[in-house]
Amino acid sequence: FDRAEAGRMLAGLGNRVFLMRNAHESAPVLFQTRWALSYLRGPMTMPQITGLAVRSASALVSEPVENAAVPVAHSTAETAAAPATRERAVLPHVTEFFMRPARSGGKILYRPRLVGFCKLHVVDAKHGIDTWLRRTVLAPFADSDGTVNWEEAETLEVTAEDFDRQPLPDAVFAELPAQTLAAARYSVWGKEMAAALYQTFTLELFAVPALKLVSVPGESEETFRSRAAQRLREQRDQAMAKLKARYAPKVQSLTDQIRRAEERLNREKAQAGQQRMSTVISFGATLLGAFMGRGARSVGTVGRAATAMKSASRIGKEAGDVARAVAGMEVLQARLSELEAAFEREIADMDQPLTPETVEIDRKPLRPRKTDLSVGTLGICWLPWRRAADGVVEPA
Repeated sequence: FDRAEAGRMLAGLGNRVFLMRNAHESAPVLFQTRWALSYLRGPMTMPQITGLAVRSASALVSEPVENAAVPVAHSTAETAAAPATRERAVLPHVTEFFMRPARSGGKILYRPRLVGFCKLHVVDAKHGIDTWLRRTVLAPFADSDGTVNWEEAETLEVTAEDFDRQPLPDAVFAELPAQTLAAARYSVWGKEMAAALYQTFTLELFAVPALKLVSVPGESEETFRSRAAQRLREQRDQAMAKLKARYAPKVQSLTDQIRRAEERLNREKAQAGQQRMSTVISFGATLLGAFMGRGARSVGTVGRAATAMKSASRIGKEAGDVARAVAGMEVLQARLSELEAAFEREIADMDQPLTPETVEIDRKPLRPRKTDLSVGTLGICWLPWRRAADGVVEPA
């Protein structure tokens, strides 16, 4: 390290120019930044002085948290090293709540968060949704100055009854931000909380757009899937009923035509049979008359022979009528078979297994009404942390 060279470089730095010495690099680096605003705090305010006065110097204990494990749900500001004390500041104008640890054992360190119990109104006239919701917002403080980090605020489905009103014995407390001691500050935070909640909160409902079906608030996904599957089955049954109603007249018409074709065929067969019998009798009478009469060339015999020939010619005509009747009935039966096959295909396409697991559902987010959103009780909620066996402080 060349002290003289470093001194020369530092003496010649311009505005917004900095010297960076990286331990992993062989030489220092100069870099320049954009214009930045540095906020320098002034003298302590009276509430800050009061907050210091109520603390007992003898009660301070050492609770280093340099190695604190920080989950995503917790503010990064909560991981900074901060003094802890067995006594907490007196807040006569603020309601305090204490979150219960998930398990017992170990020493508890309480860290403060701003808590608000809110009421929201979610309305969706199209799907008949009109519900009031109660939610609890926990917002971490960004720094000791009392700035609230709304980006890391959590919205919970709990009420004030789910919190304790007294801390656990032998617990220690992190330092309260100075602004929490000022009663007037909570009205400002209440407005900020309402604005942040309106911008970020959505009520997630399940939906099946094809059915125009939306879950009711609080309905589980399993229950909604069962209800949607039942609605799909009802819709399928209605579609099948409409399909049957559409095919029924066509099937009935072809059935009637086939019945009439069968009746015609039977008539044609009967007429053909009678004609053959009549022809046989005529030929028989003619031959008998020819053998037993006075002569084959008598007038009566010739007339009967002519009649018999005419009857024989009509046999061919009747046979043709029967053949045409058979062909017509076969055409009608083929059309009926095609119609029934088409009906069965459409029924098979509809008759698919419908179970809650096969229902495709979407998510439908709903926003609360801005005018109906209100923040009720606003106070301080102490979240429990615990020091593990390896010395790491973790959320409890």
